[in-house]
Amino acid sequence: MKNILIVVLSVVCVILLGLKLFSSPPDTISQGDYSNVKIRIARQYSISYAPVYVAEKMGLIEKYIPGATVEWVTISGGAAITEALISGHLDVGFVGIPPAMIAWDKGADLKIVSGIVVPTYNLMVKNPDIKSLADFNPGDKIAVPGIGSIQHMLLSIAAEKYLGDARALDTNVVAMPNPDAFTSLLSGTDITAHLSITPFNEMERRSGLNSILSTGDESLICVAGGKFHNSSPTAYAALVMALNEAITLINQRDPRVLDIIAEVEKISNEDVLTYLNWDGTNYTTSLYGIMRFAEYMKKAGYISKAPEMKDIMWESAIGMVGMRIGGRSSAENALY
Repeated sequence: MKNILIVVLSVVCVILLGLKLFSSPPDTISQGDYSNVKIRIARQYSISYAPVYVAEKMGLIEKYIPGATVEWVTISGGAAITEALISGHLDVGFVGIPPAMIAWDKGADLKIVSGIVVPTYNLMVKNPDIKSLADFNPGDKIAVPGIGSIQHMLLSIAAEKYLGDARALDTNVVAMPNPDAFTSLLSGTDITAHLSITPFNEMERRSGLNSILSTGDESLICVAGGKFHNSSPTAYAALVMALNEAITLINQRDPRVLDIIAEVEKISNEDVLTYLNWDGTNYTTSLYGIMRFAEYMKKAGYISKAPEMKDIMWESAIGMVGMRIGGRSSAENALY
């Protein structure tokens, strides 16, 4: 009789678990008053950060913790965002892998929450005589969002491969927000090239510029400070759920999302689809390239030590590390 009871209870538990797993997402994480919860979040420019502003415009974090206050700010450059996190002016930021690694290497109390997108980068040039990295002269300036940004590291990786020196183009690099770099390229300044991300690479192509390098197979990421993660587990969970929902809606090409992106980027819905479908772009919370980048940055001297996963990722991120089946993408083959 006892064994039969155990079997019956086990079956009931399995049924209840199945109902839970296959039911619709909850409207809230739990009942409660979240009016004292405040989350300060920084995002950057470009459609690659669409999951962030979709979550903002649709109020997805507030959906899971009603009454919470979420403050959003746009900051150009991952280094500036990590500095704001370190100083306590932010709780959450969206950056490339390198700024997070550099901040961690300096002892910052922050880790990765999740990925948001694996984008493709193009090195766009306006001078038709520049056909490869070897053609850059000392006066030719290459715009990247920041020193130590993912674009800066990708340029270093390419310089190591094609020029034999990871730092060969460091003196050419200029830190400049993507919108400013786009304007500078077209206005006749000394900015000769821009390691560009969507939509700027396509805007620059339409303006007559050429791509001499296609690169990238690493995630843009969400990072959060230790204080936020440890003291606000419900808010942290709401952040993770909001990002998942935003990315799902983007990948479903939900009409509401297309309208939001078009409004924020000031482009047509047709252009939104062009950019979302850009070759190699993958909106996903899964994480790619984290440890590979860490090893490269250690080897190239940008950080003093390479972390283990647990050192640089919160538990939610460790569960989202991507494992790809198959060979390298065309972008990877151009670099590695």
